[in-house]
Amino acid sequence: MPQPQSQILKQLPFPMVAMLAGSLLLGVAYNSASPLGVRAAKAQESATAVPSATSPSRTGYGNETISLTMESARNPRVPGSPYGNQVVAVGLEPVQPVQPMQTAPAQLTFKNTFPSLVWPEVQLLQKSGEIMLVDARMTTYFQAEHIPGAVSLPANSSETELTAFAAKYPKATPLIVYCGSSTCPMAHNLADLLASQYGYVNIKLMPGGFAEYRIAQAQAGTGGGK
Repeated sequence: MPQPQSQILKQLPFPMVAMLAGSLLLGVAYNSASPLGVRAAKAQESATAVPSATSPSRTGYGNETISLTMESARNPRVPGSPYGNQVVAVGLEPVQPVQPMQTAPAQLTFKNTFPSLVWPEVQLLQKSGEIMLVDARMTTYFQAEHIPGAVSLPANSSETELTAFAAKYPKATPLIVYCGSSTCPMAHNLADLLASQYGYVNIKLMPGGFAEYRIAQAQAGTGGGK
């Protein structure tokens, strides 16, 4: 059976008992005097006095402030206190929609500049037999409908077709070239080709093209072309 604590103390030598008692008294005195001493009761009171922090409720919206706790020692790039953790507030900016790039329409460049005529002027010259009206559209469009009296010479004609045209009509023949509408560059392309490579010196354009002719015919109530 283990001996009682009092009997154990009686069996110890007197100098040892005195040393234990002195150590105990010294420890109590140091704890009372030192600011780092243990304060069990006060620590418990402080723990009960500090209210528990509650997490802020999230609103569910995208643009809110998020608090991130960062350790300065782990992230030296974050300025702050050297004594541990600091709270950094990060604001999320709303994402701006990407605007589509605005590109300017391509500018067409031509070797030559030609006089322009509107349909009423072309019509008078055609009736007098003074000009040759040339349709620069694709052959399928010409076959479907064209200005009466015009000849077909597509802007993408082969060298053989262009040579045959040049052999049939003299270089001084007054030519008026048209295509589909004011947005169609084929008439100017063909006029450039005829002037630069085949020597035609009297070329004019009808920029409004077949669309201008059809509008004029509709207004006059005479119908379309062939």
